[in-house]
Amino acid sequence: MAWGDAILANLSNKARIRFQVGRFLAHDSGRVVFALPSQIQIDRCEEVRDEVDRALREHFGRAVPMRLVVDDDSTAPPPDVRAASPRSAPSADDEAEAIDPDELMDEETVAQEAISNLMAAFPDSELVSIEPPAAAGQQGSGQQGSGQ
Repeated sequence: MAWGDAILANLSNKARIRFQVGRFLAHDSGRVVFALPSQIQIDRCEEVRDEVDRALREHFGRAVPMRLVVDDDSTAPPPDVRAASPRSAPSADDEAEAIDPDELMDEETVAQEAISNLMAAFPDSELVSIEPPAAAGQQGSGQQGSGQ
């Protein structure tokens, strides 16, 4: 693919990082449509747009107008993806790697396990409990009133 193998790879780090999260969707009114995850990403890509336009022009020998859009995932995939063979039915290997909900741990268990691992890694450490800011604020206002 010209984009990933030749053009994107030769951009500056700044431009490459910003454009690598996008994908080409279609050719629309003489322009290629390049989709990015968010409007913020589009704004950041616009900052280095001249470099990308130059790289496209140098690679294809002519200007390649590009329209940047937000990728809403409802758009058809790029033509080369659509041409790929459809995914076959899951194999026995896929089923063997299926997630068993009974094996999943709840949030509290994960947090406790993480604390235990840290305490084991740092045996001289001490676990300190800190009151949430809301609770601390309520206690402070009660003490203030009793002193007056």
